[in-house]
Amino acid sequence: MKPTQKTIALLVTFLAFLALNFIDVGTGYRLSEQLPTLAALDRKTVDRIELSSATAKIILEGTDEDSAFGATMKVWRLRAPIEGDADQIAVRTLLSQFRKEIPLDVKVDAGNIDDYGLDAGNGLVVELFEGSDEPSVSFTMGKEGPGGSTFIRLSGDDAIYRARLGGRHRYDKTPTDWRNKVVMGFQEPDADRLTVFRNGASTPALEFTRAPPPPGKESESGPWELTPDPGWPTDQEVVTGMVKSLGTFRTGQIMDTQFDAGFDPPAVRVAVRLTDGSERIIEVGQRTVDEAAFARRAGEEEVLRVSAVPIKRLLGRPIDYRDRTMFTFERTDIDTFSWEGGSERVLIQQDLATNLWNVLEPQNIDLDVKFVFFAANTMGQLRGDGIADVSLADAGLNDPKAVVNVRLLNGTEHTLRIGGKTRTEDTGNPMYYATSDTRPEVFLLKDKVVTTILRGFGRM
Repeated sequence: MKPTQKTIALLVTFLAFLALNFIDVGTGYRLSEQLPTLAALDRKTVDRIELSSATAKIILEGTDEDSAFGATMKVWRLRAPIEGDADQIAVRTLLSQFRKEIPLDVKVDAGNIDDYGLDAGNGLVVELFEGSDEPSVSFTMGKEGPGGSTFIRLSGDDAIYRARLGGRHRYDKTPTDWRNKVVMGFQEPDADRLTVFRNGASTPALEFTRAPPPPGKESESGPWELTPDPGWPTDQEVVTGMVKSLGTFRTGQIMDTQFDAGFDPPAVRVAVRLTDGSERIIEVGQRTVDEAAFARRAGEEEVLRVSAVPIKRLLGRPIDYRDRTMFTFERTDIDTFSWEGGSERVLIQQDLATNLWNVLEPQNIDLDVKFVFFAANTMGQLRGDGIADVSLADAGLNDPKAVVNVRLLNGTEHTLRIGGKTRTEDTGNPMYYATSDTRPEVFLLKDKVVTTILRGFGRM
């Protein structure tokens, strides 16, 4: 069939548009390459940040200081309009935006700065310096654009661009927002004593000291111990977590110095001594609001709104910090795993080659491998939910409901005995009495923990 003139015309038009499309793509790439970029900066070399708006000029300065671990780190301080330690995390978050070169997405306009929030009344001038009076990066931020971008104008350039800089909120903060938010500021390995006073008392309600590390592990931190010695081991997981949270917890709001937090007397006074001999001390007022408490650093009048969670951990009795670890081993170290109840027995063995479990006794049952894994992992990190002051007979442990045994590949055996059921006095939650061959105490285990272990043997 011979093509008509109309068909030929349409084909020519199509080919012309197709050619233009290829030409346009090439031009687009060339235009993209011609757009300016914001240079990549090494945050170790940036030593000054200036953030200028119509209401304030904020100046942050960083100096290199030796850390307790021997390394040099940049420490940032607020120099204007107020002075003080800066929020290190906020500064590092800002600088992290420049770890790679930032391409400007598109040129959107020129000159109409008011429409994009880039005028003197709304714009924020951002300047980063690297040991020079001239900034390495300088631009003005305006309104937020589509897709997480921000409208910006480079210094000395009337053109308005769109760029992805992490959002204006990372840069546009009040002077107070740039203040240090870390309340005590230390690393858990650097602490060697924690002392807690309550309600203005001069005698400690709690005191933990760091014992020397075990032989052969002198480079590690020693364990925490209650002072004076209560006659039982201290729960390392609880105390280490408590000290760690004190060292890193942050204030959510810096209150007015006249804010009545109830410091006469303080509800809690916390003193942490560090290995270099210095101390970090805070007082916590009697007043609480929802889940917030109010604290102040020793020698300072500023009141800090903080989470009450780290503070509540300091309100226990010495007995509450007693170690409740029952077993500690890895699931992959298990050879055989057994359960006995009355005249019944289930014995399984781990096949490390296939990561599965084989039933040795009795031979006519199948077990859900998923539940066996849950049971083995629970046993390997088993901790009591409490310690009961009852005899083995009263706990039903002379004739236990169940006996669970683990034999490890190195021949070591661990045995859990599960006795009668009880309920907690305060909440009425169901608990089981239990003992471990590694400890003399009668522990309390939550109902769901016992269920997880026994279900691995098809018993629940």
